[in-house]
Amino acid sequence: MIQLKRTIGVCILACALVQAVEVHATTYYVATTGNNSNPGTSAKPWRNVAYAVSKMVAGDTTYVRSGTYREGLIRFTRSGTSSAPIKLLNEPGQFPVIDCPSQRVLLSASGATSRIGWITIEGFEIRNGTEGIKFNNGHDLTIRRNWIHHARKGILGNGTRILIDRNRINQNGVDPAKDQGIYTAGTQFTITNNLIYGNLSYGITLNGSPSSLYNPAVHSGPEFAVSANWIIANNTIAYNVNKGSIVVWGSTCNNARIENNIFYENGVRISSTAPQGIDFISTTCKGIQIRNNLAYASGAGAMRFLGTGAKEGIHYTQSGNI
Repeated sequence: MIQLKRTIGVCILACALVQAVEVHATTYYVATTGNNSNPGTSAKPWRNVAYAVSKMVAGDTTYVRSGTYREGLIRFTRSGTSSAPIKLLNEPGQFPVIDCPSQRVLLSASGATSRIGWITIEGFEIRNGTEGIKFNNGHDLTIRRNWIHHARKGILGNGTRILIDRNRINQNGVDPAKDQGIYTAGTQFTITNNLIYGNLSYGITLNGSPSSLYNPAVHSGPEFAVSANWIIANNTIAYNVNKGSIVVWGSTCNNARIENNIFYENGVRISSTAPQGIDFISTTCKGIQIRNNLAYASGAGAMRFLGTGAKEGIHYTQSGNI
């Protein structure tokens, strides 16, 4: 009888907890005609994206309507959960613009090594930032269907289980050597179906350099630093200016798959002997598969498909490339 009472008590407590989570899952709205003193409902939306982000907790979704939102720093400090992610979305059929000069959309919890995760950002034009989107120790993040342009870097950060899918990332960069479309480090990145063009440096940096090696004062764990087990697939990367499409950099980029991409006329301002497809810098990692990619260059800039900083059969294999 005592055991039965305990079991019933546990069930009641579990139901109460589930109900508590459901109560906190709220849908909010933002519009250029709104006011931050409003309740954030469809009829009475908020005015600023940053304000909405500061209010969301696990399970919440904010829909943003068309218009230009001139924002400062937009910072996520709370995580969602696997069953109750936080979502910042365009309202269906609407096309919101986030204009954040010298700022960014930042996903960063308090504390240098704190994790932040289960967050989706989808359906925005993000322009003029220091970075378009930056994340520190991110996990289970989804960055999808955004147009990120005229920032210093398009997407910057470190993390694990990151999906970057169906974005347009173009015309980012100030420093021709350092400012890329995507510059990230960590494990299990999936970078798919993006259009990446006209950035000042590389389109994508797979960063396994010494600067990204695991540091317990900076990283939440080794998986947030070493850059293993990436998939870079089905992207079109074109007209990046001073570098090629992708760079594999460093010692921790093991077991990356780079496949089914189009590399077109990258390195437009550099020597014809440079790689417009995939470059290698200090590459000592292994298990990289490069397969079924298409590469084209007319000779106006870089011409090579692959750089010379890694050895086929030791660091990478290739097949089916044209």
